[in-house]
Amino acid sequence: MLHLGLDIGGTKMEAVLLTPQGECVYRQRRPTHKESYEAFIHQLLGLIETVSDWSERPFSIGVGLPGAIDPQSGLIKNCNCLV
Repeated sequence: MLHLGLDIGGTKMEAVLLTPQGECVYRQRRPTHKESYEAFIHQLLGLIETVSDWSERPFSIGVGLPGAIDPQSGLIKNCNCLV
């Protein structure tokens, strides 16, 4: 199985598809849409769909976001992507 890593930042989101050995077989970078939550989710799902259309194999998904998780609320604090 392949592994999709999503790096979500304040200016860009990047998708990297890796083999189990860590070899990068696909990479794509797009600007982060921050004008609304709906635009952000649409952009994120579109990025995942693009990778899915490209890949003939299934993949797991891991997401990286800047900031720290507040243990009381479960929300990310100090994140530069506030949508």
